[in-house]
This record gives sequence, C-alpha cells and structure tokens, in this order.
Amino acid sequence: MAKNKEFIYNKTRELGMLNGSSVETGYYTIDGEAKPEKVYLITRFMRKDGSEDMRANALCSIEDAPTLGEMLCRIEEDTP
Repeated sequence: MAKNKEFIYNKTRELGMLNGSSVETGYYTIDGEAKPEKVYLITRFMRKDGSEDMRANALCSIEDAPTLGEMLCRIEEDTP
C-alpha cells in the first residue's frame, strides 16, 4: 500500500496581497526533505465542512522572479 506523503508549507517572506490572495516566498518540506524556495500565490478558502484550508500555487523559482517581474511590467507598456 502506498504511503501518504507529508507536505508542510513554510512561509519565508510575505510580499503583498493580490485580490485577497497572499503573494509570498516559501518552500515545501516533503517527508522531511526541504524543497527549493519559490514564489507562491496563497489562496485561503472554506471547505464545505466549514474548515479553513489553503492552496499554494507556485509562480516561479526565486532565481526566475526578477525575469517574471520584467515580463509583468511589459504588460502595462504594451497595453494600448
């Protein structure tokens, strides 16, 4: 029988809020092994049973964050 993996999210720095979601840097520890730090969009929500939960969507690695920022800045520049 397959063992369920333990995923623990560790926030390292909050960068700001975006439409009710938190943008932050952090990393996952999976079964005791720390994974590389990334930029995450954290969305908190209520489950049907009333319990609060969160979803962490990785946007990019820390190393790629400056390039992503440049790309996002071009959206405004390219918008007529």
